[in-house]
Amino acid sequence: MMSGLTIASARPNCWKTWRRDFHYFAVRRRPQKVSIEATLGRPPWERIPVQFASPNHAECVIYDSGNVRFNDYQHEALAIYDFSKEEARFGPRITDLLYEITYLLCLSRIGEIPRSA
Repeated sequence: MMSGLTIASARPNCWKTWRRDFHYFAVRRRPQKVSIEATLGRPPWERIPVQFASPNHAECVIYDSGNVRFNDYQHEALAIYDFSKEEARFGPRITDLLYEITYLLCLSRIGEIPRSA
């Protein structure tokens, strides 16, 4: 059974904060179930499908295309989540958003990770 959460980012400040927030749950070398890759930079806006958005939320506009969800955070960040692979990739322009969105993605997906027997 696959379990675990993997976060990847080249930003050391974010790593230090994530480590502080999630250190109680950290374990070594567990197979991953949910993977989150966070990079600071220009979000890939061209990947958003051309279609109507789901009902707007206060924080973002959501576009669903099959198993993939695109969250546009007021054109400051874009999170792309593939539910079939349990993989997230996103790129905000601002470091604070990099941490915040990763933290929220962790919390939203952690309940989907099966517990080991």
